[in-house]
Amino acid sequence: MEHMVYALLSFATTAFLIAALLPKAEQLRLVDNAGGHKVHGHGTPLIGGLAMFGGLSLCVFFASLPSNLYYMIFAAGILLLVGTVDDIVALSPITRFLSQITASLIMILSADVQLIDFGRLISNEIAYTGSWGIALSVFSTVGVINALNMSDGVDGLAGGFTLIALTGLGIAVAIAGTPPITSLFTILIGVISAFLLFNMRTPWQGKARTFMGNGGSMVLGLVLAWLLIDLSQASSGRVITPITALWLLALPLIDTVVIMTRRLMKGCSPFAADREHLHHLIMAYGFTPGQSVAILLGAGTFFAAVGLLTRFFNFPEYVMFYSFVVLFIFSFTTICLAWRYHQHTTHTVKSNQTQGNSASIHLGPRQRK
Repeated sequence: MEHMVYALLSFATTAFLIAALLPKAEQLRLVDNAGGHKVHGHGTPLIGGLAMFGGLSLCVFFASLPSNLYYMIFAAGILLLVGTVDDIVALSPITRFLSQITASLIMILSADVQLIDFGRLISNEIAYTGSWGIALSVFSTVGVINALNMSDGVDGLAGGFTLIALTGLGIAVAIAGTPPITSLFTILIGVISAFLLFNMRTPWQGKARTFMGNGGSMVLGLVLAWLLIDLSQASSGRVITPITALWLLALPLIDTVVIMTRRLMKGCSPFAADREHLHHLIMAYGFTPGQSVAILLGAGTFFAAVGLLTRFFNFPEYVMFYSFVVLFIFSFTTICLAWRYHQHTTHTVKSNQTQGNSASIHLGPRQRK
């Protein structure tokens, strides 16, 4: 019953803050205008992240949660501030990375949440991080933050991926025996559900009324990384294995690595914005934004379920790791081939249209004769 109260309180608080901030968005200069690589065709308020942080902070303050989670709120507040400023004046990637590294170090050094081992990742022997623990923890946390940030390109996608991962973690925590952190999951689910109410396209809402912004996506990325690391370590009782954590967030991680690799192969910056994410590819083949989100969230749910089921049926961790590597190679190859085929088809159609127009111009005088 207590968990349900927190879910309702976080939902109501976040929904109230969104409704209150929507009329103020333009005054705060928090509006994402259409154009460039963006999918939406209208200016949309970027106040979702502020509202979610408000709902999360308030409920964490009232809930009986471990004291180290106050460091989570502090670190998330830094990312929210930097992300919100970035939404207004477009900060450099270096500035964003420094804020993410700072938040990661707060998690590691102050809250004592870090990667001690990768579980039985390669063989039946536990792979310890040793002296690389802090560096690998920072790398993993920054990776998750940016994976979620990069997935925030179409209405409902980043929030949906977060909700899937949190639900999977929540199920694992419940099966493990409801540790003290359980209330945090109900709070987060309430917060994100309220945001999605204003963000997802539905039959009664044809377009998003708000976006989470860079601040919101970085906050959710930090929270996810924090929980995935904390709950996958033996020192915390290992609710999930480290490889299960990868499967819970498989699609955003794969899409991020693929898109950054493709940019580097083209000689571009890995952080340059473009329209070659997985959701862009699906839409390029004729699916609507809503259908694209449904396809990706369906796939994300499937991969999360695979991760959870194999965890609780005690599949060897190294088997699931090698399976994930195969999944990545297959995804990378398929995405590259799909883009190549689409670009070839588009080029052929344009060439035919150009030739057709040239023929019309050439034949016109003959017809008049």
